[in-house]
Amino acid sequence: MTRYSLVLIFAVVASSAFAAEAEKANWIFVNYTAYKHKIHIDVNGKKYISENDASGFDSKPSPLKEGKNRIFVRFEQKPEEIGKHGLGSKARIFLSPNMMVGNKPLPGVEITDVAYYCECEIEIVIKNKVPLTIKYTRRDWISDKKKIPLYEERIERKAQSEMADKEVYKTWTPKGAPFSEECYIKGKLDSAKYYKPGGKLGAEVKNGKGTIKEWYGDGALATEVPVVNGLRNGVMIEYAGNGKVASKTTFKDGKKIKTDKKNRP
Repeated sequence: MTRYSLVLIFAVVASSAFAAEAEKANWIFVNYTAYKHKIHIDVNGKKYISENDASGFDSKPSPLKEGKNRIFVRFEQKPEEIGKHGLGSKARIFLSPNMMVGNKPLPGVEITDVAYYCECEIEIVIKNKVPLTIKYTRRDWISDKKKIPLYEERIERKAQSEMADKEVYKTWTPKGAPFSEECYIKGKLDSAKYYKPGGKLGAEVKNGKGTIKEWYGDGALATEVPVVNGLRNGVMIEYAGNGKVASKTTFKDGKKIKTDKKNRP
């Protein structure tokens, strides 16, 4: 029996933040790989377009300005590739004090696993040439018609912080039914909604307390784990497709304590 889950997997990898004594940034680069996609990049109104497959390319350096800087990245799947699952396209944002690509990727922003149509907006506030705050939004759809959403995330953070102030993630099934919604505050799960196959609400987390659940495609429960104070606390139970308990894993303050494996699916 197949678990009810997204066909596509999306990830945002938080790179280490700038040091406490931040380096000044004068230029911005977008490093990208466009596999079976056309990529559009706009940095403070300056536009770049890649028509062909491109791996490890950097946009030309764009000067940063005091105040708000806006970066827009869009991936469009090529018409002949629509319906295929190539998860190779990605992009990273780099800041640099000079016109050479620096080694300071923008913390918390790494656009990976792009499959269909994806738009990303990044806002960076600069003061005295030092990054202060970052806002990042990503949205994925099945096509440029934007009728069937797949994924959305919104992140707000201070550029010098190791942890985001707020993170919101939403996912849908390939048919457009809601799958999950999660909101993290300072790294802890503050609120969430988890949906059964077909889009009916099945579990919630409110004010850091509740239950995370996942279901098989036929509606049978696959996983459940209690959340207390925004972290996994208690016993996570995984069920086999026949409804029997497959394993039990104990968590305390988000850390795995022990696992008792029983009947694996």
